[in-house]
Amino acid sequence: MLRLFLSLFLVFAAACGKSGSDLPIADYHEAVQPLMYENRQLADSFTDLAGRIHLEQVTGDEVAGEFESKLIPLAVRLQNGAKRIKLRDGPLARVHAGLIEAWELRATSYSEMLAAYQASDTSIFEKALKGNSTSKQKEELYFGLANKYFATENLRLFQFPETN
Repeated sequence: MLRLFLSLFLVFAAACGKSGSDLPIADYHEAVQPLMYENRQLADSFTDLAGRIHLEQVTGDEVAGEFESKLIPLAVRLQNGAKRIKLRDGPLARVHAGLIEAWELRATSYSEMLAAYQASDTSIFEKALKGNSTSKQKEELYFGLANKYFATENLRLFQFPETN
């Protein structure tokens, strides 16, 4: 009887043990998905502003004001939120590092866009647009890689979840 108990205990311990490399996939999903609601809010705000700029419905000062009061603070908050999620070294940690990099680059690009508006400097703005485009590419890469992990647990990370 003792041998049976020990055998069952060892099997249970082995099954429940973690590799020590990452948070469990479900825990990571639970930590990162709430950030995506703010990510959607940021994307919607940026798209709205871009549309109003295109239609010439805002002045340069208004554009700068929205970057300063809304877009940059939200981009920085998202960047910091991603940084607060701690994973040990491992494949999922490297995937998560891609999200942090993408969101750092986006926050930097938004700050550069503000500087370009303040200085009326199109060269700074063009650099910022390239940085923003690169951040979007890195973000898309992250979602593709992260969702491969989440699929193993029948989960999906939504980049722009519905806010109902």
